Amino acid sequence: MIYDTEDEIKPFYFARIEPNGQWNLRLDNSMLHCFTQCPRKFYYRYVLLQNLKGMPGALSIGKWWSMVMDMFYTNMKTGSYPSRADFIEMAAIAWKELGMTEFEKQNPKAYAKFGGELGAAAMASEYWERIGHIDFTSIKIVESEAGFALQLYEDNELALTYCGKPDLVVFDKQSQFLAAMDHKTVDRIDSQIQRKYKPHGQTAGYIWATAYLAKGLGYDVPVDRCIMNIAARSMPSDNPKDGVKKPRFTRVYPTYSPEEIEEWKWSTVGKAKHLLKCLKMYAQTWFRLSSMESEFAMYDNSCHLYGGCDYRRVDSVAPTNRQMVFKSDFNVVEPWIPVPEEEEEV
Repeated sequence: MIYDTEDEIKPFYFARIEPNGQWNLRLDNSMLHCFTQCPRKFYYRYVLLQNLKGMPGALSIGKWWSMVMDMFYTNMKTGSYPSRADFIEMAAIAWKELGMTEFEKQNPKAYAKFGGELGAAAMASEYWERIGHIDFTSIKIVESEAGFALQLYEDNELALTYCGKPDLVVFDKQSQFLAAMDHKTVDRIDSQIQRKYKPHGQTAGYIWATAYLAKGLGYDVPVDRCIMNIAARSMPSDNPKDGVKKPRFTRVYPTYSPEEIEEWKWSTVGKAKHLLKCLKMYAQTWFRLSSMESEFAMYDNSCHLYGGCDYRRVDSVAPTNRQMVFKSDFNVVEPWIPVPEEEEEV
């Protein structure tokens, strides 16, 4: 059966079917990465919108630090550099707003390792001293939390809108380049950190989108890089195994040539077309319980990576029992949408 309108199928928040049968997909890097890692994981996260209850410790700190960075650079954009005390106060406000005391209850070991509120104050203080004042003099903040939704590709079958939301778009005054900047947290900064963001779908996508939007932002400059602003959750060891003490903060500047960006584009289109095949099959069979998950195959090589997939406990039981696991251990969440469709460009 061929569906002509979206009203005839189970809806997807990221897809729309046009009257001519063309599928309009709005995808970001996290969605594409999840799908290529494991289609079943994509199905649970982006079709069923199931999210594990609670927040792991590392994710809690990352979310807190992202809020602190947003407050710091939004303040800095006004042209005034906050004092150390003001910045620590921002960190404390974000800590309270996110309810980080729950983090202590959920993961006391991770909380103790980070140092709790005192650890948060120390991290903010060190960033203010080592990084913040340099940025104040060397970069101009063009945009903060500016999402984009730009058409990457279109044919008779697929219209692909690529979405994202870098934390900042900045102009480097000394080197005269425009770049998206994203704040990242890791457990520790190791010697391989400079290699971890290329090849990388997110960094390539940021460069493509920033280049696309550069003139509209008032900059007639080539765009060939982005900036990963990386902070370590743990204090660097005073006695590292390799004898080289690592920093707590560092920057990575993934740089791509036009040919590499073109390669990323077609790779992204290929992933989207693979996803579209699954969506079309699912749209025709979603009402049959026996086929609810058959179109989104489980790649079990991703089940046990790192601390294990959030949905490992779901697929560890028989299909007929999975709904009970979702009800007990998961919540249905609102999807993250960088840019509402009615605000298509920026």
